[in-house]
Amino acid sequence: MRLKGALFGLRLLPLALCTLAALAFADPIIDAGCTEEGIRSAFVDSITSGQPPVPVALRKLAPEARAEFVRAAGQVALAYSQTDDFRSRYAAWREGHAPKLELLSADDMKEANDRARADYEKGLAGQKAMVANMEAQRDTLKKAGLTDAQIDQIVDQARQAQKQLADMQASGQIPTGPALMTDAERQQENDRRQHNYDAAKAKFDTDHPADAGQLLRRKLEEFLAMSAAVDFDAKLDGRRFADPAQEHQSDAWKRCYRAGRPAVEAARSLAQEWLRSL
Repeated sequence: MRLKGALFGLRLLPLALCTLAALAFADPIIDAGCTEEGIRSAFVDSITSGQPPVPVALRKLAPEARAEFVRAAGQVALAYSQTDDFRSRYAAWREGHAPKLELLSADDMKEANDRARADYEKGLAGQKAMVANMEAQRDTLKKAGLTDAQIDQIVDQARQAQKQLADMQASGQIPTGPALMTDAERQQENDRRQHNYDAAKAKFDTDHPADAGQLLRRKLEEFLAMSAAVDFDAKLDGRRFADPAQEHQSDAWKRCYRAGRPAVEAARSLAQEWLRSL
C-alpha cells in the first residue's frame, strides 16, 4: 500500500513541479501586456508629457493582479529613474521641447520686405491688366451667354475701379506702395518675442526643471495628495458618478478610482518609498 502511495506521489511530482515553475515565472508586467522597456518608456512619458495610456490587458485584471502589476512596474521605474540612461532621455526631451527664441535678423527683414514688394507689384499688375483680360475673354463670355452690352458694362466697372484706386492713392487715402518693415519695427517685434520667450521659458523650467529629481519629487507628492482623497466607495449612475462633486474630480482622481483600492494603495506605498530614495 505504501508502495502504491509512493508511486502515486511520484506520478504527481512532475505536475507539482510544473505548477511551481509556472508560479515562479509568473510576471505581472507580462500579464498586463507590457514589457520592462515599455514600462521605462511610459515612465519617461508620464513625467514629461502627462499620463501614459493604460494597457488594455491591465484593465481586465482583477484588483489584486493590478496591484501586483503596480508593484512590479513601479520597481522597474524606480530603478530606472536612478540610471544615466533616464537622465539622458529626460535631458534630450527637455532640449527638444524647451521654448525656442527666434529673433528677426536684418536679413529676415529684407526678405520680408522683398516679398511685400513683389506681392504689391503683382497685385498692381493684376489691377492694370483687368480691363485687357476682360476684353480678351469677350468671345468666351459671349459663349457663356453674356451680351456685348453686358460685357461692356463689366469692362466699364473695371475701368472705374482702376480710376478710383488711382485717385485714392493720389490723395493719400491708401499707400502708393507696400508696407515695409523698418529697423525700429524689427526691434520692437524682437522685444515682443523676447518677452514671450522669457515667460514661456520660466514656466517650462518650473514645470520641467533641469534636475529630474525635483520633478519626480513634485509628481510623487502631487500623486500622494490626490490619491489620499479618492473615495473608492463612490457610487456610479451608469458611467457617471452619482455625486456631482465626484463627477467633476480630475481625470487622475477618476483613474485611481477605476484602478481600485489595492492598486492605488500599492502605488502610494511605492511613491512613499520612492520619495525616501530621492
